[in-house]
Amino acid sequence: MKNFSNSVVLLFLSLSLAALLNGCGASGNANTSFWVRGNCEMCKETIESAAKATPGVASAVYDLDAHMLQVDYDSNKVTIPQLHAACAGAGYETKTQPAESEAYADLPKCCKKPADQ
Repeated sequence: MKNFSNSVVLLFLSLSLAALLNGCGASGNANTSFWVRGNCEMCKETIESAAKATPGVASAVYDLDAHMLQVDYDSNKVTIPQLHAACAGAGYETKTQPAESEAYADLPKCCKKPADQ
């Protein structure tokens, strides 16, 4: 019975140490948010999909009202400029990266910026 108790304690300590090390940034986890021009639910879906398709991105959520993309990512696998480039590659501009012309041209009319902007 004593060996069983010692095994349980050892297992608990091992799992606790692994969780602690993972939570201390050993995996390179980070998050960022940045402005992306988007107008509708199709824009939201495309922007999120483009970010999520980037290797190293764990999650991406676009707030359509605020025009902000929130990304959780592994900083050892992807950089912030690469995240901006992913949005631009899908046809959406950010504050630091213009939309790629061909991708922008392929967007539905409702997803393009108004002519006066």
